[in-house]
Amino acid sequence: MRYAREDPELLALVHRYVAPDRCYPKLGGPVMCMAGPDRAKFTREFGEAAGDITPRELTVLLSGGWRERKTAAWLIVVARRTEFRERLGGLLLASQVCYAGTAYCVTFATFGAPADAADEGNEHCTASKR
Repeated sequence: MRYAREDPELLALVHRYVAPDRCYPKLGGPVMCMAGPDRAKFTREFGEAAGDITPRELTVLLSGGWRERKTAAWLIVVARRTEFRERLGGLLLASQVCYAGTAYCVTFATFGAPADAADEGNEHCTASKR
């Protein structure tokens, strides 16, 4: 696991995607409790960020702590970056950090492919049964 206080690359991404206006606590249910204009602004800005972030930057965020991973998972789901399916599956099964698992599950539910829901044929799920 990488730590922002020790890793300048991760720290820069935390400042850009995780810490602005402390977006990570708003992800998930709390965003629905925001007032209409605030919610619209947040979702617009987060959608733009999801479109701007590179695969490399997402990979770096996914190597960080729970805040970074939760934010990365939401950026992945908003941008529908299905190429991260296997990586998120591995992180979900590894369960290395708390609080990020729900965001991984939301990602799989949003992708909505049969492999995202079924044990059979899902490499990261069947691997855990061996």
